[in-house]
Amino acid sequence: MLELIERYREGKLTLEEKLHFEERMQQDAAFAATAHQHLQFLDDLHQLGKRKRLTAKFNKFHDEMLHEAQTTLAPTAAQPADNVKKIDFSQLRKKYLPIMGMAASVSLVTMFCTFYAVQYMNEVEKNQQSNYRRLKREVETLKIKQNNLEKKEQAATQETEKQTTPINKFGGTGFAISSDGLVATSYHLVEQKPDSVVIESSHIDEFRYKAVVVYFDKDKDLAILKINDQRFNGFGALPYTLKSKEADLGEEIFTLAHPKEDVVYGEGVVSSQSGYEGETNPKNYYQVSIPVNPGYSGSPTFDQQGNILGLITSKQADLEGVGFALKSEKLLEALGQLPDSVPMKKTTQNRLAKLNRTQQLKKIKNFIFQVKVY
Repeated sequence: MLELIERYREGKLTLEEKLHFEERMQQDAAFAATAHQHLQFLDDLHQLGKRKRLTAKFNKFHDEMLHEAQTTLAPTAAQPADNVKKIDFSQLRKKYLPIMGMAASVSLVTMFCTFYAVQYMNEVEKNQQSNYRRLKREVETLKIKQNNLEKKEQAATQETEKQTTPINKFGGTGFAISSDGLVATSYHLVEQKPDSVVIESSHIDEFRYKAVVVYFDKDKDLAILKINDQRFNGFGALPYTLKSKEADLGEEIFTLAHPKEDVVYGEGVVSSQSGYEGETNPKNYYQVSIPVNPGYSGSPTFDQQGNILGLITSKQADLEGVGFALKSEKLLEALGQLPDSVPMKKTTQNRLAKLNRTQQLKKIKNFIFQVKVY
């Protein structure tokens, strides 16, 4: 910075640099103060240089005076010592005293200028240190503010992720039970009263609708959802019905579930006409020999003709390939208990009985959904 100020004083700056320098002088008070001090110092040094040149001239006069005195006082061979010319000190005093006085004055001024220069440099250094400390404080303040902003942004991001993360890691499965938007699923998927429940199909483009719980039975682990979206126009006619009679022991069955985004097929048999002995009423359930994994909750169980005979609710923790399904009779009872404010179009015709398994699955899969809770 000092070099810039010196170049400005000497007129060595370009026009652009000069305009920038003078603009900074007007806008930055600290810089302007430092610049004025240094410019004054340079002026003083310039005056000091002039005084030094004058001092050199006085020293020359002084040397000449001493030489003349020595020449006058020294005896020579041609001039014996007793015949030395007497010195007229009054003439010497008149000739050199003014010069000596001026030399003394210059020496005194030089001493004060040197003292002033030392004081000035100390003041400049002190100002620079003060500016450095002030700048350091400002940088530390900015760092603290930046850290606070980063913490707030991180907290906001975590809160957003918390709000949009599904309560259940894999969600679950649901299936249509009426053409006007009713879906059956397991109650434990929605028992935490999530902010939103979404019904989504992996086989129908843009099929993703919000739903609300219109019925639940905690003891039977049953919930009935209704799609609540103005864009929804209904499922159309369902290809299956709910079986009203109890399934036989050993009856072959199959299921479709959503343990992942795509639907998964499984098959097995009714291995027991009652459920887990730890249940409040095991007679409400079948034990089925179907692999049940996370995401199978709420999936339908079909007989060979494509009638729904149960809804998967849980599995036995200590055994593989063993699950439990709420009997379809209990689901029919729940539909009869729906309030009048919930309309329902029952399906009484089965259109799957005469089809082979592959054909059955093609028709069924569009009515099996992934239930996602947020």
